[in-house]
Amino acid sequence: MANGYDHRQGSPLGVFFLLLGGGLIAAALRPAPDPEWLPVILFSAGGIFVISALCFWFLRIRIDREELRISFGPLPIFRKTHPLAEIAHVEAGRTTLLEGCGIHYVPGRGWTWNLWGFDCVVLTFTSPEGRPKTLRLGTNEPEKLCRAIESAIAKN
Repeated sequence: MANGYDHRQGSPLGVFFLLLGGGLIAAALRPAPDPEWLPVILFSAGGIFVISALCFWFLRIRIDREELRISFGPLPIFRKTHPLAEIAHVEAGRTTLLEGCGIHYVPGRGWTWNLWGFDCVVLTFTSPEGRPKTLRLGTNEPEKLCRAIESAIAKN
């Protein structure tokens, strides 16, 4: 990376979802004569947990010359890119239990992309409407990420 920041944060939640999903799928494959619809429900629920585990196994944050890139993985369904030029302010912060893990919008607080824990970096973006937009980006190294973003902004 041009600005030297590329961090991947893991979570025990991915392992839990994978084990839970595998257990539900295994239960669905066992012979179950009655009711007939139960294996379909178990298999479907298990599949959802396995796919969720693969989507939210880790959170990767990268900074290149002009953009902040955020992605969950290894199945990269959820990813976002923000131009560094649009970041007006950055500071270390904390998420709340309400914001939880995953991707959430909380009125008055903005978007949260978080995998595990409560430490985050609060980014405020300029917007064409004149209203600031806020993103809370969960990380296990908030001070280092703040410095990396500030450094990347200063270079632009």
